[in-house]
Amino acid sequence: AAAFLEQTPVRAAGTEPLLGPEESSDTPAAPRGVIQELCGVYHASGLPSLLLALALTVNFAASSAVVSAGVLALHKEGYAAGAIGTTSVAPGIIQAVVSQLAGAISGTVPKQKRIVLASLVAAATGLSLVLALDGPLTTWAVVSLAMSVTSFGNALVDA
Repeated sequence: AAAFLEQTPVRAAGTEPLLGPEESSDTPAAPRGVIQELCGVYHASGLPSLLLALALTVNFAASSAVVSAGVLALHKEGYAAGAIGTTSVAPGIIQAVVSQLAGAISGTVPKQKRIVLASLVAAATGLSLVLALDGPLTTWAVVSLAMSVTSFGNALVDA
């Protein structure tokens, strides 16, 4: 393994590094904190990248929360593991299909911005409708619908 690593070029021939050498100055750079280190790219690229990061965080956090809460609710009501597992079939299919369609229609930056916004609106609207249907539907149907809605939102953002 060591011989292989020694023979592997650090950089492919004809390529340039993504970041140039830092400009030197007479004054030493101020030490950076952990938050500045982790969020430096958002500070450097401005508000649009920060908003995109927040939209991604909201979509994926909502999806994770719905899955976790849904599984716990179904387990509490005594559903079998197989029945609980089937709640993720429809959301998986929705995410696979919608992400392909969203990718096909998001060819320009303005369209991508609209799709990110649409993902947040779709998730909020869809989850509100699922909440309204909580009474007449079974817990399994509510969980499956909620997971489908968040998968739809995630699929839009994946584009």
